[in-house]
Amino acid sequence: MVRRSLKVKKNMFTRKNKKKIYREKIGGERAYFSIADRQLESFGEYKAFERSLLFNAIYQKGILVPDIFCFISNHLRHHIFEPAHPNRKSLFEVFIEKGIVVPVFRNPDTTSFNEALNDIREIQGIHREAERMADRLDDAVKKNKEFSPEYWPKHDIGENFEQIVDQHLTCEMPPEVDTESGINTKKLQNLWECTERWRIHCVGEARDKTKEITGRGLRRGEIMNAVGRDLGLPKDHKVNDMTELFNTKKSSKENEALKYFCRWVNDCYQYNQANEFDATANFPFYDPIGSIMVSSILPKEQSKIDPEPLEIIRETIKFPSINNLLKMSPDRIISISDDTLSAGYTEAMNIWQKESDEANKINAIKRLHEYANDVCKTTQTNNNSIAEVFVGSSPTPTRKLLTTIAGAAVPGALSLYDQVWGFSFGVIGATGFVVYRMLKERPEKIPVEIRVRKVSTKTPLEVNLTNPT
Repeated sequence: MVRRSLKVKKNMFTRKNKKKIYREKIGGERAYFSIADRQLESFGEYKAFERSLLFNAIYQKGILVPDIFCFISNHLRHHIFEPAHPNRKSLFEVFIEKGIVVPVFRNPDTTSFNEALNDIREIQGIHREAERMADRLDDAVKKNKEFSPEYWPKHDIGENFEQIVDQHLTCEMPPEVDTESGINTKKLQNLWECTERWRIHCVGEARDKTKEITGRGLRRGEIMNAVGRDLGLPKDHKVNDMTELFNTKKSSKENEALKYFCRWVNDCYQYNQANEFDATANFPFYDPIGSIMVSSILPKEQSKIDPEPLEIIRETIKFPSINNLLKMSPDRIISISDDTLSAGYTEAMNIWQKESDEANKINAIKRLHEYANDVCKTTQTNNNSIAEVFVGSSPTPTRKLLTTIAGAAVPGALSLYDQVWGFSFGVIGATGFVVYRMLKERPEKIPVEIRVRKVSTKTPLEVNLTNPT
């Protein structure tokens, strides 16, 4: 990798001497619903929102949604007020009724969405239909007799965000990459240099502004505002949507660098929030360089011993198509997530991933087909897609596991970056992964969702990445 010294303030960390001092506790079974963040909408379409909601409901133990997302997300607003099936409730509302979607409120005394909205009205970016949204979501709450929201930590989570940004984004050099990743290190270095004024000077300005307001920490909104001023927007202008930054007059090279910078900021923000809420980290819209913060932030295995080569199960099954799943009633979708349906399959995969002998492999394959057949019967669908399933078993360090999946390092298997036609999902087992790829339906390329789970010395961690079209 080409390296150069940048002129950095003396109090800025360098990657070499930084110490990880932010609290790290990722490992919860519920998914952090990051795709409802308005700042991600510039990087993916509404269909990706629906798929993420669907698959998180099926495969996770619940979905955590920060209160602010409910009132700034255009995708959620569209999902609630312009549903694909006008004669029935939206999936999101039903998932609140069933306790699958759980809001995270700031005030520990808050028990409704209307109260939550009153608590956060001063935050920039709240859309005009916020009151209407709060009413709709509270109607769903009334039908959930066991409604139990989660609450933000008592401390200012902006402090942890500041530390993550300092450790991974304001460095002299970009994150190190594995040689197997296929990342163009020269392009990465050029982008790192092109984003210097935003990564260092705008972040520093945002830090000072945040401390004027709260006395500590760092706010993503203040970073956006600082970048906006750097790009010529009025000094008092509040940037509610990153799209505003992309629409300023810039060269194509500068615009590309800006989009990468915004993705890096978002990933730092998303990781911090998921970590603070003790939820599954969720990074949509995977891109090798755009998602470089992911591999930089994630905890690394302590062992320096090279892992053994990945062992892979590759099977073809029938599974309900994405379109069929989205057309189903919410109750039928919920039935797929029933643990009793997947218990045998999950257990067999866990056993094989811990001890990859032939007998366990045969049993895992058998249980996989039984699970797929049960899902098809439960959903009562005849027009099913053909899916390829890849299951890996290895104590691979997180970065190398991401490299393997995203870079198609598994021979003949996962060419995810340049040829994916369906969704992928992986969360089976403590040290392995599982990926599903739809084969039959190919009207268009569809973003891929990947989840990887590993065991660190402290807690498990899962990562959800989505490949752009």
